[in-house]
Amino acid sequence: VSEADVPAHTPDELKKQYEATPASYTAPEYRSIAILKVEPADVATKLAISEEELAASYDKLVVVMRAFAAEYGDSALTSGLRAYGAAWSGKHPYPPDFVRVVFAAAGAERENFVQEWVRGTGTYDAQIADVERAADTLTVTIAIRGGAHLSVPVMIMRESGRAETVVIPASQFRANPVQTLRIGGARSVTSIVLDPMRTRPDLDVNNQRWAP
Repeated sequence: VSEADVPAHTPDELKKQYEATPASYTAPEYRSIAILKVEPADVATKLAISEEELAASYDKLVVVMRAFAAEYGDSALTSGLRAYGAAWSGKHPYPPDFVRVVFAAAGAERENFVQEWVRGTGTYDAQIADVERAADTLTVTIAIRGGAHLSVPVMIMRESGRAETVVIPASQFRANPVQTLRIGGARSVTSIVLDPMRTRPDLDVNNQRWAP
């Protein structure tokens, strides 16, 4: 039988055939839905972050610049920024180029500074952890917490009004985050203050002063 021998059905015939056996021409309708419920707490990192640490992270560039200027001087930072601008104006520098030029004044300590302050996530908290007196000598325990290091200026005030300043280098705190300082003439000491000029980006300045 050829295709030409099969008579064409009229629309009415097709309609009757469909209505007589609808199951032959339709399939059951299937629907499914998948729901994934996710709350912020389910994906949030389970870390306790203080407001101070959050601020330090948000203002990281400002904190890094302040730390560098405190350690190596405002003029060193200014010179580094000017040198960077002159060397890379109109070009396409990468972050290592910025680090290499701007922080050049750090010399041999540059890599330590960059690792802790630029690449790292540490914070800086210099504190007077303890003061003990034996006879006429004070033993002052000074600690840096947070993982980022800078030198620590220590100002010792005497009854006469004289101020003495001792600077403990950052390299000593990198070797041991807890250092001791012995001060003679304990009876004449009226106060001990860390970073008296408040140049360093310290998380808590309330633990930097001692008075008898």
